[in-house]
Formats: sequence, structure tokens, C-alpha cells
Amino acid sequence: MKICPIAARLGRLCRSLLPLLLLFPALSHADPQPGFGLALALAEHHADVSFNQAPFQVYNSHGAGLAGDAQFVINPNWSLDPYLEFAYEHSHGDVQTALINASGGLMLRHWWQNVYVGPALEYGVEGLLQNQTVRRSSFGPGVGVGAGYESPRGLTLGVQLDAPQALYFSRDQRRSGVWLTLGYRWH
Repeated sequence: MKICPIAARLGRLCRSLLPLLLLFPALSHADPQPGFGLALALAEHHADVSFNQAPFQVYNSHGAGLAGDAQFVINPNWSLDPYLEFAYEHSHGDVQTALINASGGLMLRHWWQNVYVGPALEYGVEGLLQNQTVRRSSFGPGVGVGAGYESPRGLTLGVQLDAPQALYFSRDQRRSGVWLTLGYRWH
């Protein structure tokens, strides 16, 4: 059985983040706070795609970018968060080029003190670049799940796994991704 490269790297990422999570103060408690957040993002994506009956192309990409969201508190246990994510990435495998991955969506977060987890509906866009112009693009609706931590002072740390364009239900495009964000929320 072949393990998805994203899942393997996510396991290594979680092990490396554990010491970072231990740095956050565990004694302070805060409910979700309304406000706007901005974060630096690391992204990695995997694609197994075919376009116009062409042979399948398998490639991975990784890079960095920005993420932003607005948090609307429903009650102390729930919040609704529209978000945007953008990353400039480099790919390797069957496709070796620069590309852009971006998504916008809506996440419903369930909170336990300073920690959240929740599902997301999103719209993902990938553009393969050649000489600073988009050579090929794909886009469509997808799903994801996110988890994170927010300190009472506004420092945020999050991870999101997504399946961009998964709601096309196409056998010709299988995509997965992970976003790691570190940022700040203005309350």
C-alpha cells in the first residue's frame, strides 16, 4: 500500500511542532475572540492529474505565502471563520515549475479553551507558471479540516489538511494539501 507523501510529511511535521506547542502558556484560558487574523503560511501539495485525456502527471510542490481570516464568534464553543490562503510554490516530479496554490473557504471551528478543530468548505485554485504567466490552471470546490491554537494575546498556530477540487468527484484529478500557519489575531 502506497502512503501519500503529504501524510508522511505531516507526521514528521507534527513531531517537529510538539516542542513549539509546549512553549505556549497552558495555564491561561480564553474563549474564541472575534477579529481579523494574518499569518505566514507554509504549504505543500500533491497532485495526480490528467488533462484532456493526456497521461497522468504526478507531482508535489511546496512553498510559502500568506493566510488571512475573520473570526465571528457564535458562542464560547463555536466560531465561523471565512479565510483566504495563498502560496508561491515550486514543484517536482512529472511537472517541474513554479506554481501558485490559493484557496478561500469557510471553516466551522469547535473550541476547547484555546484549541480548535473544524471542517472547511473551500474553493481551490492552482496555476502552473511559465515565464511569470499562468500556463495551465485548475480550480474547483473542495473540503478540508483544520486544527490550531490561539493564545489570549492573539498569537495563532494552525494546520489545515485539504482536498482541493475534491467536490468535482473526478477520477482525473486527485489533489491533497497541507497548510501550516503562524500568525496574529487582532481582537
